[in-house]
Amino acid sequence: MRPFSWGMMMVQRAPGGGWAGDPNTVFLCRFDTATPKNEVSNASGTLFGNASCDTANSQLVCDGTGDWLTFAGGSTFDVTANWTIEFHTDQAAAQVGGTCARSAGGDPRYGFFFPGDGHVRFYCDHSGVPAFPLLATSGAPLNGSEHHIAVVRDGGTWRMYVDGVQAASQAWSGAPTNSTDDFFIAADAQSTSSRDILGRFGRVKLSNVCRYPSGTTFTPPARTAA
Repeated sequence: MRPFSWGMMMVQRAPGGGWAGDPNTVFLCRFDTATPKNEVSNASGTLFGNASCDTANSQLVCDGTGDWLTFAGGSTFDVTANWTIEFHTDQAAAQVGGTCARSAGGDPRYGFFFPGDGHVRFYCDHSGVPAFPLLATSGAPLNGSEHHIAVVRDGGTWRMYVDGVQAASQAWSGAPTNSTDDFFIAADAQSTSSRDILGRFGRVKLSNVCRYPSGTTFTPPARTAA
């Protein structure tokens, strides 16, 4: 029998839908059920507009007109000392709006914003941030093909990766003020009426560890991976 190795541990649902995986995962939504769920807690999300789940391909489908998804706020979405947020998206460069955002306004918020030129920006607290936005890609990776995007809080440094390659970094010891605000996917929480996005989103995951430290290149996880 092969000896047990943590490096080979499979992260998956337990029978009956319970979470039987990595204890550092606090939120995981793979859009493989008609009603999106946080697989860790089994909490259901709320779809708005025509947003729907393509369960065969594990993707949230949004038409850019009043479509997004929310999960009720709570400590699940708090930023810890080291932290990771990651997702897949296939949106086109011209799409303007945000996704994976916490809070509808004010300093507690964090979120991604896409200005319509193919760039990716990450905002984190309006106050006390050394650069505004905190992270912004120097290249313009969004082009309608699917990309994996991740932001980590790596001690005193924040890093953004696109397809496993570091695209931006910023030294900052701060973090958003944790709150009870909802978590949004496929829209900018500050203006859902005008900044929702046409595109598909996959495998939104939050972890209370820095999964991709030191700016080291990595192989992005597949859309269906846990």
